[in-house]
Amino acid sequence: MKRIIAVIMAAMLMLSLAACGGEKAPQVEALKPLDVLNTVWASYEDAEKFPAGGGDMLSEETTSWEGPAAFGVTGDAVEALNATLHFPTESASKITEAASLMHAMNANTFTCGVFKVADANEMDALVTEIKATIDGTQWMCGFPEKVLIAKTGDTIVSVVGNTDLVDTFNTKLTTAYTSTVVVIDEAIVA
Repeated sequence: MKRIIAVIMAAMLMLSLAACGGEKAPQVEALKPLDVLNTVWASYEDAEKFPAGGGDMLSEETTSWEGPAAFGVTGDAVEALNATLHFPTESASKITEAASLMHAMNANTFTCGVFKVADANEMDALVTEIKATIDGTQWMCGFPEKVLIAKTGDTIVSVVGNTDLVDTFNTKLTTAYTSTVVVIDEAIVA
């Protein structure tokens, strides 16, 4: 009888180990950058909104003066990724989509880029590269006070601007996407 119980328990242990080993790693939520920005922007009350536009400003199709818009990630848009959104030019091939939301009067007041990362294993390295690019920016026409970089799903969200605007965006982002991980939330030092 003891032998039968031992065999049954061993079989159950083997099955439970096989079941655990067969589980797949959790998948990163697939998000579209423009959907992320549209969702966050739609959550703003009218009194919280500011004059805003988006896109890469290279054509009418990729420019909006009503709010967020898609931002190209190839061709002429690669230089604009760096100049406008502080995304490292040499890493443009590591993203498949992007979108932006910027203050219409002064981009240093608020600029946000959302980048869909092709390989989730690259996210941490890209966060570091984006932060280094922001740190190396020669600011003109004002100086942003704060930087926020977060990961949500398979996207990286990067924001620079006035503290109040960045903090409000952070609250709206983390409320809309509860799995968001804020990696950097700090003052920009001159």
